[in-house]
Amino acid sequence: MGFALDHLVMNCNCARECVRSLLTQFVKQPEPPEKPVSAGLFGGLWSMVFTAPPQPTSAVRSPLGHLALHLLLVLSNYFQQKGQKNPFHFSLACIADDRERNADNAEVSFSFNLDSLYNALCSQLTDASTTLLLYLLLHNNPRVAGYMLSRTDIENLLLPLLRMLYSADETQQNHILMILINLLILTQDEQFNRAVHEIELRSVPWYKERALGTITLGSVLVLMLLRTIQFNMAKIRDKFLHNNCLAALANMSASFHNLHPFAAQRLLGLFEALAKKHQRLLRKEPYTKETSNGSASDDQAWDVPALEEVLRTILEIVNAALTAKLVHNPHLIYALLHRQRTLWPYSTLPSFAQIMSNIDMVLTYFSSRLEDNTSGSVDDVLATISKGARQWPSDCLARFPELRFKYVQEEHSEEFFIPYIWSLVHASPLLDLNQPQSDGSAGSS
Repeated sequence: MGFALDHLVMNCNCARECVRSLLTQFVKQPEPPEKPVSAGLFGGLWSMVFTAPPQPTSAVRSPLGHLALHLLLVLSNYFQQKGQKNPFHFSLACIADDRERNADNAEVSFSFNLDSLYNALCSQLTDASTTLLLYLLLHNNPRVAGYMLSRTDIENLLLPLLRMLYSADETQQNHILMILINLLILTQDEQFNRAVHEIELRSVPWYKERALGTITLGSVLVLMLLRTIQFNMAKIRDKFLHNNCLAALANMSASFHNLHPFAAQRLLGLFEALAKKHQRLLRKEPYTKETSNGSASDDQAWDVPALEEVLRTILEIVNAALTAKLVHNPHLIYALLHRQRTLWPYSTLPSFAQIMSNIDMVLTYFSSRLEDNTSGSVDDVLATISKGARQWPSDCLARFPELRFKYVQEEHSEEFFIPYIWSLVHASPLLDLNQPQSDGSAGSS
């Protein structure tokens, strides 16, 4: 079976038609027929890749669509030796929109209705396999990525991903990681970063910690990335996951616009929590706290250089937002003023002094503006901040290199992706790999 599959994948002349057919089934999500029918080529491919036939289940709306997606993932990620080209991977990476004028050139495998593909992806992103397909398209296919980034309803793609991050306790770690990689790829685009801060949501019903009211999609994205960092610190402690969150926030920072008060508070709150750890480590004070699951969360899990790197990144994110959009972020300035005692020690640390000079200038300016504010109400303080921001001289802050992070797939990435794809296949409710192997007639009537 292994030799037959190797030959099929590496020498398949019908790869583009196979990929087109599998994508079509994924998009259409056809209802299962009342009577079994011959599966033809699909059944033949399935029986070569999987020894067990698909099992009927009510847990999946469209068994054929679900199986087509898994088969597409397996074939397009089939391991190849150096010098070999996987025709299924190539076909998926070279899809073009069927409205594209130059869709017949040699760089295009076939044309497809990207509207229907986008809608299918958006409707099924709670499924880890669909999130992985989204990654393959965003990372490998610039035409599809460009199409998605040009959509004016990008919230339909983002909100399901963000909801999965909100439910991180109930989401597999690898699924969380793939969501974050997708978000990092999206935030590499400046148009995307501007657009998410222009889209207003009247509510986010699945967000239960507090009523957010009207909030921009960008602020929801910031909130979920910060929440994921805190979740990772408490439970997973995965450096790669941590770095992806900070990189996505950094990519967005210069585009922060009307950042929601709760998002601004959470950003500075994260800095404060890490600063307290940092100060304890500098003083070499032992501190152990029991987490909610009963395991010990020890500050010694952090080393000082790693912690300082995270703290500096957060300050760079704040600085980028102030340098680019100070007048449009009164709630961020308010949060800075509220937490300024936490920031003071970092003005004197050599590794922070340069970035803190800008933040200190902002704090000094707005603190002086607030000296005459006697009421102290939040609304009055914000009004004073907004007025001061309009009078702020735009060229007085030092300019730093733009924060730009790009996702780069690691060398030998197949060591992660191939086992991960097979784990998704194995977990499918349609496939029982514990049953006896079939006699080779699977997929036929």
